[in-house]
Amino acid sequence: MDKCFIIGGGESLVGFDFTILKDHDVIAVNNSILDAPFAKYFITMDYTFIDYKINKNLFSSFPATKFFVVAINNNYIQYKNNQYIDTRNNYKYDLSLINYVVPAKHEFGIGNSIQNFVHGCCSGYSALQLAIVLGYTEIYLLGIDMTASAKTHYHAGYNANLSFFKNKLRFYYPLFLKGLYAIKKDFPLVKIYSCSEHSPLNREIEYKPLEELKNDL
Repeated sequence: MDKCFIIGGGESLVGFDFTILKDHDVIAVNNSILDAPFAKYFITMDYTFIDYKINKNLFSSFPATKFFVVAINNNYIQYKNNQYIDTRNNYKYDLSLINYVVPAKHEFGIGNSIQNFVHGCCSGYSALQLAIVLGYTEIYLLGIDMTASAKTHYHAGYNANLSFFKNKLRFYYPLFLKGLYAIKKDFPLVKIYSCSEHSPLNREIEYKPLEELKNDL
């Protein structure tokens, strides 16, 4: 199949019926694996998600092929004794539940393989990069809102300060733009759709409403 659906954590997915995606290829980002336990792939850059934001037994039961992306370009990430360590918080990464660890040293653009994977500083961007590496040519972004009103995520368990979260989104947005421009240039056959009504990415890629998406599947 050449079509995939990336599920993020934006508020636009409140009330969405995820079961309509059950027979399609899904890349779940962070907590969205709880909404789409049938996902084919899972990806995160957030070690705290694995460490304490999800029940490990539940997480291990999901059939998804699980990817963890390590931003090795950051000098606080060290690799010692076959283990990644985040020296800011002394997190010694236990990645035993992960199928593939991706050491990514690039923040900008888009790569064509795991070896030149671009992380874009966030899990949602990493999901887009993974979709490109896996060869999908029709990619739908669900819950990649790039904006927030009253919450940081629609998922339970995320309690980040809203103003801090909005600043992070402002930082992520130009990285996404550079990635989209790189995809248009280097992967001209790839079509990307936004399914988030208020996402600023809609200025750059075609918007497909969730209701329309449901009708098409």
